[in-house]
Amino acid sequence: MGLFASRSADHLGYFQLPKTYHHSVVKSVCELGPSLIPLRYNYSLQTDCKLLTDLANRSVQEDCPLRPTRPVANLEGTNMLDHIFLTVGDLDRAIGFYEAVLPILGINRRLDYDGNQGPAGHPDLRGFGANGRMFFWLRAGKAAPGAVHVGLVANSGNMVDAAYAAALTAGARSVHPPGPQLHYDPRYYAAQVTDLDGYSLEFVYKNWQHEG
Repeated sequence: MGLFASRSADHLGYFQLPKTYHHSVVKSVCELGPSLIPLRYNYSLQTDCKLLTDLANRSVQEDCPLRPTRPVANLEGTNMLDHIFLTVGDLDRAIGFYEAVLPILGINRRLDYDGNQGPAGHPDLRGFGANGRMFFWLRAGKAAPGAVHVGLVANSGNMVDAAYAAALTAGARSVHPPGPQLHYDPRYYAAQVTDLDGYSLEFVYKNWQHEG
């Protein structure tokens, strides 16, 4: 069984490992044997990415249940952020807001995740994504808007303008209207709002990132 064959809840980027193990157990996963795989537990391996990359790119025991079937891909030049959670005070209200804004930026897929599928206490999630990836998730709870700023990619200045207008119509508060952000770069065109929970959202078009 290969490293990637053991993936569970793939849209969340989790692998299956038993609940009773700390992330350090990955160091000895080859010795623990195939009994790891059937246990239903969503375990994030993001903090162990270097370890797993080393494991995947060197010779490992033939009977290791997570032995890779191919080398880990070179991710240089790709988007390294897999997903983000925002905790919102009113989940339905937040879904309505983001359903009005995100499709303008090409984020046009929706997925609901039932927390009962995860370990005890896992929250229900409401996800948004595009191109086969779900990367923007909402969960209910106490919002912490001062802790997060989210920059969302736009493919043109017109898209920035449209997302900004849609956000205001949906109840956002303006921080600054669309325009060049000269303090960063004259080619950095963006607008910024706060959403219904006070989270800072920026719609960003950097033309040099869309050339070629």
